[in-house]
Amino acid sequence: MNFYITKRQGLCITGRAVCSYCHLKSTEVKLHTTFKKKRGPETGTLNDGLALALTKSKLGVADAKLVMSCLNINPPDGRGLQRKLNQMCDRVEAINEASMVENQQYVRRVNTLRGEGDAVDLETDTSYNNRPQAGFEAATQSFSPMMEASTPRKLVVSLQTANKLCCKRKCENHTNCKKYYYTEDSISSSEAKLLRKNLDFIQTKIS
Repeated sequence: MNFYITKRQGLCITGRAVCSYCHLKSTEVKLHTTFKKKRGPETGTLNDGLALALTKSKLGVADAKLVMSCLNINPPDGRGLQRKLNQMCDRVEAINEASMVENQQYVRRVNTLRGEGDAVDLETDTSYNNRPQAGFEAATQSFSPMMEASTPRKLVVSLQTANKLCCKRKCENHTNCKKYYYTEDSISSSEAKLLRKNLDFIQTKIS
């Protein structure tokens, strides 16, 4: 009995078994599961699982392709995987935002039970993809989470980022552009701006 791959979509494959004696061919069998999207055809869970793993690690598309090649696994197309990764990042961002709103509501309920009103202790810090240096600025991204310090759980209640990078070589404010921090602005000054955005986010969602 031999098995031949008849269709490949990234890591998801469909195949057919063929008898080596009588050459009887089976019907095509999907060796993966799929789920429906809001628009377009069904997508394979393996491809989305790979994209989700990349969002939770420091590996990029090229790194993932190298790992799979070393394991003798035919890697997905790089452009398709990058597109899938961008879509997954948007979905994860929406999930994280909903989770932070739930954390805000939890802290508010705790304060209500304690009789402490709306006063909440907050902690925040900002990190950069390159350490800021005097006279030279290599950083292009910054990351500023805000956590509550009123409960032992230390929940994240807001998170803002600054990004000077764009996927296009010539960024001209195109649709869905991920560059939302001006190139001429110093990334070192993003700490104060992101602090203001964090506070605005909390005030908007909790009201």
